[in-house]
Amino acid sequence: MADFVVVGAGVSGLTSSLTLAKAYPTKQIVVVAQNLPSDAQLPATYASAFAGANFMPMADAANSRWERSSWPEFARLAQYVPEAGVVFRDVKLLGRHKDRDTATGQWFQTLMAPDPWFATVVPGYRSLEPAEIPGGYDFGATFQSICINVPLYLQWLVGQCLQHGVNFRRQCLAHLNDAWTGPGVSSRTIVVNCTGLGAATLGGVQDDRVVPSRGQILLVQNELIDPSTGEPGSMIVTSGSDDSPDELCYIMQRPAGGGTVVGGCYQAGCWNTEIDTSLTKRITNRARAMWPLGFDQTTHANMTLDVVAQAVGFRPVRKGGVRVEKQLLARHNRWVVHNYGHGGWGYQGSYGCAEGVVELANEILETQGGIAKL
Repeated sequence: MADFVVVGAGVSGLTSSLTLAKAYPTKQIVVVAQNLPSDAQLPATYASAFAGANFMPMADAANSRWERSSWPEFARLAQYVPEAGVVFRDVKLLGRHKDRDTATGQWFQTLMAPDPWFATVVPGYRSLEPAEIPGGYDFGATFQSICINVPLYLQWLVGQCLQHGVNFRRQCLAHLNDAWTGPGVSSRTIVVNCTGLGAATLGGVQDDRVVPSRGQILLVQNELIDPSTGEPGSMIVTSGSDDSPDELCYIMQRPAGGGTVVGGCYQAGCWNTEIDTSLTKRITNRARAMWPLGFDQTTHANMTLDVVAQAVGFRPVRKGGVRVEKQLLARHNRWVVHNYGHGGWGYQGSYGCAEGVVELANEILETQGGIAKL
């Protein structure tokens, strides 16, 4: 019998499945998904494939639980599990006061705030000295973050799920009720909804607060090397740009030969899946101006980016915040746990939200008369 059916195989679905499997080792967990990380081509709605990714807190202090709870596990992976494709990497944040009311400024409101809540969570947080802040920027900060080789990490998550007995089934659901139609599924099966942007259209959910925020990135071969050490340099994130209120610059070198990700934009409500060539040029120009930050710019005046790939992805934003809650579908007496609407912080909040899923599942099992784990 399938005790849990997890719908969706992005970072939220995979992390929820793995965390459930560890919490309930005797229970059967099935992941049902239309798209899997190993697919040769993935749609823009499968946002996990197109993330940087890193740890850049975005929630306000009142809603910081999910990211705060995720940091220890990512730090453990970076320190002890090299095959996961996660490494420690410093980051430099550069902000401008005039970006505070723009799309990117609002997106990074917490990240760019003075004395943020995460200053006591991540190692080495400090404000930049005036001499460390390049012209055109008003303030900045630095701290030790992590950077993720996304393709490697997603495959690692799948492998961990399989190692812990999780099964996978490819299926496209038109309605949430379809999750209870597979083999071994009963009305007691708990469905975990990790459909991301799909929650906007999935029958039985159709959450009209879920909207896309379009992102566009370049993956380049150029390495972000600090010439003084020969090691990868700090990731770079700005609060915005003069090109558009929904554009900014970020640069991060993925570990394990994963290339360097250059972005980007935060285009709310935009469903355009095509590469915007004019945006590509602006992303390139912004990256060249910042690469590498603080080094001799004349050396890089004619630098070109060796582009491996360009990609468009849709961040699954939910107006009002992420939905991590349980719901009883009274008509059929079925339980569902929702875990979607993470916007641009799906990775960095994944373990915290997965812990929330386990807590809610435990409450449901208690009502069903099952053996609760917690």
